[in-house]
Amino acid sequence: LGIRSFERIRDELKLNPEHRPHDGRTHFVTMANARVDEYAIKYMVGHKISDITERSTRAANLLGFERRLRK
Repeated sequence: LGIRSFERIRDELKLNPEHRPHDGRTHFVTMANARVDEYAIKYMVGHKISDITERSTRAANLLGFERRLRK
């Protein structure tokens, strides 16, 4: 979604004109930090983790997160 498309939709919905495309992502991460594993959040929002220890931990955490979701 380009900035012009976002602005058009935002204006059609009469949303706050100061709202920016990244605001929803920022809000999601802020709210999720209280309840969701940080590696799961990073995975969901597309952040890359370059450290091998963090990648291994992330894989294990995501597997556990997926199992909890399926309960």
